[in-house]
This record gives sequence, C-alpha cells and structure tokens, in this order.
Amino acid sequence: MSKPELEFQLPAGHRQLAQGVSRHDGWEEVCLLDGAMHDLTLDRTFTAGMYACRPPGMPHGPWTSQNGVTMLVLTYPDQP
Repeated sequence: MSKPELEFQLPAGHRQLAQGVSRHDGWEEVCLLDGAMHDLTLDRTFTAGMYACRPPGMPHGPWTSQNGVTMLVLTYPDQP
C-alpha cells in the first residue's frame, strides 16, 4: 500500500480510463472538497461535500471530471 495521500486533484476534462477499475489492499476514505467526478463503474456522480469509505478490494473507477475536482484522500492498511 502506498503512503497516505492528503489531497488529490483532477483537472477539468480529466478522464482516468486507461487505469480501468481500481481495487486496493487497504482502506480508502475520500471527501470531495470542490468540483465533481463521475465513477464509471458505479455510474454515479459525486460532488463537493460527499464522503466515501471504501473497504479493501472494493471496485471503483475509472473516473471522469468535466470541470475538475479536489479530494481529500486517506489510505491505510486493512490491519494495524
């Protein structure tokens, strides 16, 4: 698992398609601070103020963001 990310930005018009569906070994918490993103796997748009907590192995992404998005992203291992 990589080191924790504190802020993650996607610029306007961003399309994260090449990576495909993502899955992580640990937990991932995401809070959208500004803008919006659309998760193509979940077919759902997430906007500023929304929060997600993804357990290990949960499929998500790829994403698109028409106008850009800023997220607070915290990642941590499944077990201490």
